Amino acid sequence: MDYQTLEWAGRWSEAITLAEHLLDQNPSTEQANELHVWLGGILWKVGRMVDSQSHLDAAHPNDLLLKARKLYEQGELYYIQHGVMKTLPDFDAALHAHQESLALRQEIGDKEGQSDSRSRLGVIYEQLGDHEKAKDYYTQSLLLAEEINYPHGQTRPLTHLGLFKLKDGEIEGAAEYLERALQINQEIGNIERLIFGHMNVGRLVLIRDNDHAAALEHFQQALKLSEQTGFKLGLVVAHMRLGLHFQGTGLAERAKQHFTTMRDIAIDCDYHVFEEQADLMLGASQ
Repeated sequence: MDYQTLEWAGRWSEAITLAEHLLDQNPSTEQANELHVWLGGILWKVGRMVDSQSHLDAAHPNDLLLKARKLYEQGELYYIQHGVMKTLPDFDAALHAHQESLALRQEIGDKEGQSDSRSRLGVIYEQLGDHEKAKDYYTQSLLLAEEINYPHGQTRPLTHLGLFKLKDGEIEGAAEYLERALQINQEIGNIERLIFGHMNVGRLVLIRDNDHAAALEHFQQALKLSEQTGFKLGLVVAHMRLGLHFQGTGLAERAKQHFTTMRDIAIDCDYHVFEEQADLMLGASQ
């Protein structure tokens, strides 16, 4: 089984070990660049931010498709460094990297990559507060992914458009989008997005059905998958969701346990945004 198949199976630790072993075997320049970009895109997810950046710095691809992927993965790191870690002052670097990646993918006709880049740009504009521009990018991404039958590319725009609908009180529309995204991720085995899909549908069933038991199952599944992969961001958010769930059902001690674990992981990973949120939640749970 190759490292990318292991990744999609949720066996991230094995995938990383295999990719690092392959790098040690003096691969061709092309293979080494591919490995560096892949490792740069996954290591931050298991808490190895410095190693992620080192691998991206080591990649010098001539292939335009791989160059676009490197720009995309660099944009992901920049996004986390500002949005989660607060080590960058703004989203400018992330925005620039993803815009460059999109331009290059348009130049070479990589429609799957264009769909991915457009949805990531939507996330950045959403964080910047430009919701109309974000929705426009999500819609472009979704339409393109549907046109070329690219299920992976459909799930992020479906998710974010669904969350906009949920926020606006369009419950049935939100359910259609969020449940469709979850189903697609289950079918294609995208573990990372499946983790957040469970958390989003958990929130949906709480709001739509007031079904605490069903919501809890989704949150616990998200935590289980995060533990399986070692996905640090998934772990932090899953513990936050479980803490809020137990806080809302009057189980203060269980809520405190999850908020404490959330805070410990956030401190370990330098996720300052979530550390601050955990402190506030722990204060509210006293």
